[in-house]
Amino acid sequence: MRKLVVLVALLGTLAAAASAGGAVAKRDVGKAKTLTGLSNARVQVTLLKVVNDATPEEFREPKAGNRVVALKLKLKNLTARTYEDYVTNGARLVDARGKTRKAPALGSVEPHLGQIKLARNGTATGWITFEVPEGVAISKFKYELNSGFGGQVATWRLR
Repeated sequence: MRKLVVLVALLGTLAAAASAGGAVAKRDVGKAKTLTGLSNARVQVTLLKVVNDATPEEFREPKAGNRVVALKLKLKNLTARTYEDYVTNGARLVDARGKTRKAPALGSVEPHLGQIKLARNGTATGWITFEVPEGVAISKFKYELNSGFGGQVATWRLR
C-alpha cells in the first residue's frame, strides 16, 4: 500500500511539472525527417535534443517572465548541389495554447545554428532557441527549408 501511495504522489508531481512547461516529452526527439525545398534541395533534419529551460549565453537572457527553449538539430544535405540557408528563418515552435513562435536571428545557446552552407553529404549541427513564457508548455516544432519558403513543412511532436 505504501508503494502505491508513493507511486501516485510521484505521478502527480510529474504531471504537474509537465503541465507547467517544466518537462518535455521525448515523443519525436531523435527522429529524422527528409524535406524537399526549392531548386530540388533535399535535406535530412534530425531533432536531437530539446532543453525546456536552457541557460543562455551572457547578454542574451530572455525578457522578464520568459524562458529559453533550445532545440539541437542536425541537418544533412542529400543532393549533389550545395545547400545554403539561414536555419532559424524556417523554424517555428508551437506552444500548448497554439501560439507559433519564431526563432530569433541570433540564438542564445552556442553553438548557434544560423547560416549554413552544406556540400554534398555535408552536415551542420547546432542549437536554435525560442523565448517562451514561463509556465507555458511547448507542443510542436516545425521546420521548412529555404528560410521558410521550401514548400514542405516537417513537424515534430514534443508532448
